[in-house]
Amino acid sequence: MMLLSIAYRNIWRNPVRSLVVIGSMVLGIWGGTFIVGFFSGMTQQQLEDMLRQEVSHVQIHGQGFLDQFDPTDTLHATGALTAALALDERVESFSARLVGVGLIASARLTTGGMVVGIDADAESAVTQLGDRVVEGDLFATDRPNQVVIGTRLAERLHVGVKNKIVVTLPNREGEMVSTALRVAGIYRERAAAKAGARIYMPARDLAGLMGVGAARHEVAVFARDLSVVQGLAADYAGQFGGDLVRPWNAISPELRLISESYDQYVLIIIAIILLALLFGIVNTMLMAVLERTRELGVLMAVGLTRVKVFWMILLETVMIGSIGGPLGLLVAWGTIEWTGVHGIDLSRYAESLEAYGLSTHVYPTLDTGGYVEILIMVVAASLIAALFPALHAIRLKPMDAIRSQ
Repeated sequence: MMLLSIAYRNIWRNPVRSLVVIGSMVLGIWGGTFIVGFFSGMTQQQLEDMLRQEVSHVQIHGQGFLDQFDPTDTLHATGALTAALALDERVESFSARLVGVGLIASARLTTGGMVVGIDADAESAVTQLGDRVVEGDLFATDRPNQVVIGTRLAERLHVGVKNKIVVTLPNREGEMVSTALRVAGIYRERAAAKAGARIYMPARDLAGLMGVGAARHEVAVFARDLSVVQGLAADYAGQFGGDLVRPWNAISPELRLISESYDQYVLIIIAIILLALLFGIVNTMLMAVLERTRELGVLMAVGLTRVKVFWMILLETVMIGSIGGPLGLLVAWGTIEWTGVHGIDLSRYAESLEAYGLSTHVYPTLDTGGYVEILIMVVAASLIAALFPALHAIRLKPMDAIRSQ
């Protein structure tokens, strides 16, 4: 208790210096924590966007379909599969699709691409396709032979809403069939989306063209929570005649890399901030020890042991860290909570961000575990920073210290 009292008085005997150290800790921890929250929000949005718009949580394909995109390699039992998914409480939404690979032509250009047959409502629930339509609509009417194409493909083909394109692809018998489709809408593509055209038409129209009836080639599933995805995929694997069932991390290795690398990036950011704080604390505490050389000599001369001197210096540093650390985290929490609701507008950098698949509005976020980890690291850094000044203090010889000027 005596050491605690002495340490507390020593901190405030020079309040300006102590407040400068505490202020620098608050600013450093606030900045580091906010950067972690900003990076966390950006990463989560990137994962969410890619999962929503491209990958989904689980994909189920007919056996062998991904090898050749053969129209005959449909799901073993589409009806039974979709019925099971509709009753599964872990599933938020799913979309059963037909997929064909062929040629897409306008009067100006012919290119290869993927033709996807969808139910508009089901697809919008999974990929938010309806929300991404920037011109026209997503099959608002029941007219046959409609198509929705991406913005980049529309530019390449020089077509707009109500213009026609011609699609040629193989049917179930292996024959090449063609049809003219009228552009009903144009959707916004992710700038970082995989290369290759991807167009959408009603599943009933594509089924008639390919001759596959009610069968489908793939089902994209979006779960209610990311934590249930692996179990969901495992439960459906092998249940429906050997259909290929893959969770998102097996479908997209780059997404898995982003997810697995996140914790490492966070640790690097925090380590850099704490390293700067550590040197600041070491410098300040060493100055405090040097200024009190005579005083420390007197204390040791009257009976204060070197161990107690060591603990006194440690306590001073921990007290400073105990004030600066929580204050910095409190300011960071308030900043992250406010910006997490209102967002940070980065639209002036839209072109650069979209090239990497990043949103122009970032909503920082950090869970409770993140704050606790940072607080523990701050306390640990304070203890480490105190070691050098404390070791310097206990090496002092009492008589030499008393004589020092």
